[in-house]
Parts: sequence; C-alpha cells; structure tokens
Amino acid sequence: SFLAEYSPAFQFPSYFGMNWNAWYECAWDLDWLKFDSIAIVIDDFDLLFSREFNPKKAKTLFEKDMLDLQKYWQEEQGVLCNICLFQHVYAED
Repeated sequence: SFLAEYSPAFQFPSYFGMNWNAWYECAWDLDWLKFDSIAIVIDDFDLLFSREFNPKKAKTLFEKDMLDLQKYWQEEQGVLCNICLFQHVYAED
C-alpha cells in the first residue's frame, strides 16, 4: 500500500499510525530528517484509489493534499519540493 511504502521512504517515526490522518501529520513535519529538497514520485497513481468506495473523490483529495504539501515545503519552509504523479495509460485492445 502507499502508506507502507511511503512511511519507510520518509523514515516516519515508530508512532506513525498507518492511516491518512497520521500520514498528513507526519508529511508536514519531517523534523527527524535533514534535507535541502524533496522529490516524491508515485507511479501508477490510479492504483492507490482502486479499492476506495469513491475512487474519484479520494484521488481528488489526495491530489489537493499533495499540492498543499508542495506549497508548504516550498513557500513556508523554503525547501525545493517536486511531486510527480504518474498514471498508467492502458492501450485499448
């Protein structure tokens, strides 16, 4: 899952709760890391929401969170932050 991949990549603390509220809190903190820039790359972005009750709504909310995260790190913290979300395009048979 996204949370299982993301939390070790950003070295989330042991108290990370493996839920979206905990992700939100930790993603805006990152005090435990020393860095000058952040790059977040998510491949097959649509797969994150394939099991959601309302995948379109969940995807839209996550995209907004990512834009807010990027703005926070760049404008408020002065850290270069690039976020790339890739969707797999399937060719029709």
